Amino acid sequence: MERAGCIRELARALGRWGAPPLTAALHVAFVLEYLGRALDARPLPGGRALRIVDVRGITLPDLAAAETRALLRDCAALLSPFFPERVSQMLIVNAPPGFGMLWLLVAPLLSKRTSARVTVVGAGERARLRGLLEGMMDLGQVPEEYGGSCRCAGPGGCWRQHPMEREMWARVEATTPAAERIPPPD
Repeated sequence: MERAGCIRELARALGRWGAPPLTAALHVAFVLEYLGRALDARPLPGGRALRIVDVRGITLPDLAAAETRALLRDCAALLSPFFPERVSQMLIVNAPPGFGMLWLLVAPLLSKRTSARVTVVGAGERARLRGLLEGMMDLGQVPEEYGGSCRCAGPGGCWRQHPMEREMWARVEATTPAAERIPPPD
């Protein structure tokens, strides 16, 4: 689960830390590699991930900002050639009215093969989202706000508390020098 509504803040924070946008792209590559090797090592097509991107709060100025465009460009350039088959489906959820204009800026950064796997679900389409997720995963692992039945508390809620997620963040912490660690998102 990704919360893209804070992408501009992430891009700005990377700048404050002196980290180029490629740093974020490398982190996403690490996560995908980790998922593919440590958590779900099944060969393709079985070992694929569902990616859910919550775009609530994202605006056109966020995507138009130079630092955000650089971050998206570097992520797309690094990830598209190496991980196109790892994602079976991407759901962009909580899309606000007018998201179509924003999507026109983002879609060209993706390969045609990748963009064919993207489904956009509007902010008012909770029943549709629930129906899509029901066919893809156990709704007991999906937070209530996305149509599931999970009510886990704490930073990141249900997904952040999942044993696989905790194991991944423990590995990040163990392999990253303390001075270079960026705290995991809430």
